[in-house]
Amino acid sequence: LPYPGDVMDRSMGHTQIPASSISFANTFGVLFTVVFYDLVLVPFTNRIGRPITMTFRIGLGFFVQILALISAALIEMARYKLVRQTGLIEKFIAAGPDADPLDPAFTQPMSIWVQFVPYFLIGVGEVFTNIGTMELFYTQVSEGMRSLGTSFYLLTVAIGTYLASALNIVVAAASPVDLWVADNPLFGHYDWYFWLNAGILAVGLVIYALVARRYTEKPVTNVDKDPFNRESRAHSELANVSRVWPSISSNSRMSELRHRSKVSLISSPGSNTSGVDHKGLVQLHGGDELGMIPSTIPEQFNKDVSDLDQV
Repeated sequence: LPYPGDVMDRSMGHTQIPASSISFANTFGVLFTVVFYDLVLVPFTNRIGRPITMTFRIGLGFFVQILALISAALIEMARYKLVRQTGLIEKFIAAGPDADPLDPAFTQPMSIWVQFVPYFLIGVGEVFTNIGTMELFYTQVSEGMRSLGTSFYLLTVAIGTYLASALNIVVAAASPVDLWVADNPLFGHYDWYFWLNAGILAVGLVIYALVARRYTEKPVTNVDKDPFNRESRAHSELANVSRVWPSISSNSRMSELRHRSKVSLISSPGSNTSGVDHKGLVQLHGGDELGMIPSTIPEQFNKDVSDLDQV
């Protein structure tokens, strides 16, 4: 979009704005959609009993980005039509080989503000797709897989950037005489290029829909009561406990856990303490040499028994 924007009417009052500055609409679209989604769209869909699922949210982002590319293609079709109607191509050719397409004499009678629409829609699509994907990785996978899933997501972004560059190379090689993305925006076929990208994204949306319809989302509940993350939470809790203990190896941690759990059992009312070195256990848990067991031992060690069961 910045290339054709350079030859469009960039005036804002008495000032000529850079063509790339109109991309602020992308950020505006992101900010607007985040607020609209949380304060308007989600409450409305919940009220009517049709809450938005994560898979639908991601697919909606794909669809909005297709609309952004279609709008850009339509804008370019209208721009090329104006170029032909105003005779700018003939005027440029008559100016000679040293003519600069960015010269104000070749400014096209179309405001650059029409590019606000595709930039804005791209921002809207990013909110639905990107945030929906992040939400998917943070609510539908175990805690230990969240970072890995996010890494895969960022990897796909990097691969997509390389594929976009490869597409440019392929398109340029397929049309060496009549370039689609020409350096001179008076020529070329920018509209065809946007239609091609919209078609590729539409194919991707169809594939995504076929995969997403087979997926059943897990209900998102309170984290402390979420049964789907029980194993990963147990792993994290044991890891936090082991960092507090003054042990240096996994075997010693496990041994200490067993000893502490024994004390939990014998410290509870009615427990049989025969055969247990009372003094050693007292010293292990911070008691004095007279055999006084700290008052916090039963509560502390009951949790150790639960942790041992999880192991």
